[in-house]
Amino acid sequence: MEQIFTVLLAIAALAIGYYIGYLMQRKRVDELDEAVSEAKDELNFAQRQAKNDLAEEQDKASQAEAKLQTRAAEWQKGRSKLTSDLQDLRSKMQTAEDVWVGSSEEIAAREKSLQSAEKKMEGMESELASAQQAVTAVQQQLQQAEDQNASLTAQLKAAPAAAPAAAAPTSAPASAPAEGPDPEAVAQMFEGAGDNLNEILGVVASDQEQQTVVVSDANGIVVAASGDKEHKDGMAATTQLVEDLTRQLDGLVPFSKLTFYCLGDSDAKVITGKSFDCAGEALGLATYGDKQPQDLVLEEAMKRVKGVLD
Repeated sequence: MEQIFTVLLAIAALAIGYYIGYLMQRKRVDELDEAVSEAKDELNFAQRQAKNDLAEEQDKASQAEAKLQTRAAEWQKGRSKLTSDLQDLRSKMQTAEDVWVGSSEEIAAREKSLQSAEKKMEGMESELASAQQAVTAVQQQLQQAEDQNASLTAQLKAAPAAAPAAAAPTSAPASAPAEGPDPEAVAQMFEGAGDNLNEILGVVASDQEQQTVVVSDANGIVVAASGDKEHKDGMAATTQLVEDLTRQLDGLVPFSKLTFYCLGDSDAKVITGKSFDCAGEALGLATYGDKQPQDLVLEEAMKRVKGVLD
């Protein structure tokens, strides 16, 4: 009986041991299931986080691509504007170069004219010196004539009072003055010029066969001109130069303000000039050609120049 009880106890102990082992294994399985569940939760969270991060990166990439496209469009627009500005700059540089070339040619022509004017001024100064010497000689001759006149007067006073009357010399009949141009025809000749100063002077140049016609101020600056451009600066200084020369006659001969002059050279070239006041300023009209222009034509030209400037 005891052996049976012992076997039963052993079986009971073995069953209890198996049960305890089962409970322990069950607990271990539950722990493993819980760990697997946590691992799954963490994996799901990591997947969701990765998806969120990927979406953010894709959004950032889209924004960066949009900015890049905008900058590319702005760069293309700036490149087009820069190309246009560069073409404009090249065109302006070409225009400036053309103007510079023209200015250089004009400066060279003016320097040549100034050199020619200086040479003419030197010649005129030499002529003035000769004229001063001639005036001095004339003054001496005039003084001698006055002395002779005083001597003759004294002799006449000493002579008998009855002196034979001298027959009056007969004068030759005066020739009729040459018929000048018709004033109305001269005025009509200028109608086509209108208020254009250069065209007014152009009428004088063409009608009176003058190479150059210039209107200048008291400083020798060209106001208007027609004809050869290479002579206009020299002609503009002519009136001022002649006025300076006439001022040197002060004290030698009675000569007031210059209003007209006419110069001729050995090559049959004639320079004439007239001074006139316009808008409170002294101006000069000078011509250069093979003959002296008609005074009525010059007067009409000055009248129209004054009408335009006043």
